[in-house]
Amino acid sequence: MSNAAFFACKQPHTDVSNIYQCHPSDEANADLIWGDYEAKDIRFYKRERIKTRPEACQTLPLNNQTVVVEKEDYLSLVERARKTIEETQAKKIVLSRTQVVDLPNGFDTFGFYERLCKAFPTAFVYLFNAEGVCWMGATPELLLHQNGQHIKTMSLAGTRWINDGKHAEWTEKEREEQAWVTTFLREELRGLGVVNIEEVGPKTLQAGHLQHLCTELNGHLPLGVTPRQAAAQLHPTPAVCGYPRHVAREFIHKHEAHDRSFYAGYMGVKEEGNAHFFVNLRCMQVFDKQAVLFAGGGITADSNAETEWEETEQKLDVLRQLIQNT
Repeated sequence: MSNAAFFACKQPHTDVSNIYQCHPSDEANADLIWGDYEAKDIRFYKRERIKTRPEACQTLPLNNQTVVVEKEDYLSLVERARKTIEETQAKKIVLSRTQVVDLPNGFDTFGFYERLCKAFPTAFVYLFNAEGVCWMGATPELLLHQNGQHIKTMSLAGTRWINDGKHAEWTEKEREEQAWVTTFLREELRGLGVVNIEEVGPKTLQAGHLQHLCTELNGHLPLGVTPRQAAAQLHPTPAVCGYPRHVAREFIHKHEAHDRSFYAGYMGVKEEGNAHFFVNLRCMQVFDKQAVLFAGGGITADSNAETEWEETEQKLDVLRQLIQNT
């Protein structure tokens, strides 16, 4: 297996996509940071832009030990999370699930990435391929943007989709779920010494056929704190873990049967003195003939298990429908 690594990306609200060959680096010199959910596998690369895409991505066979989360198991887990919330100080626990889908014969990974770029103009779209490990996605969630000492982050939670030609109203459960994320980010930014914090929202953010509640938080990062340190402090936010973080994290570690791997982790891109960190959502890991899709949702005391399952189905459809129509 070749040691070559490739990374392609498109920033939100642009139609410019670039492809890079990546070389292992140390943190100080890296301009691409790739981290898993557990923050145990953090990789640093130096990018070199290339003009033509590689002929093909290198992928591995799907491990027969891959855990697929079936509906009954997920419904049971939601109820267990709700009980934990009732009995502890937990306010929100984010649960995720996996699904394996077959890829069409001759599946063109780079071609599919280009389709994602066109389908999701407001998302950060990426493709990462290193030593047979291949991930791609179209994430709507910004973890941290840095320009000089100015930083911006995003509280994104709550999901609704079109039903009978229209979106339902935001429920109190969804507003509460999003508010916990905002509270966490506000607390962590203050803990980092960020000053002049301003909040804009919550407002509705469109992400493909889904909508989310979003609050933007802006402020000034103190000297001596790097964007990478700030991003590491915020990760994982209650949008992908829960609140309080230590309680939700323990529940997820104990009860989720699958390995999240790089799902709900983060990737950071440094360009011209700026840094952009995104949460790895609406993503999949690509194998030789199949792909593993990931999706999750925030559970609160008011959650309905069937509704939570349907939310994950809608999120999985972001990539699933595109694959089926390839």
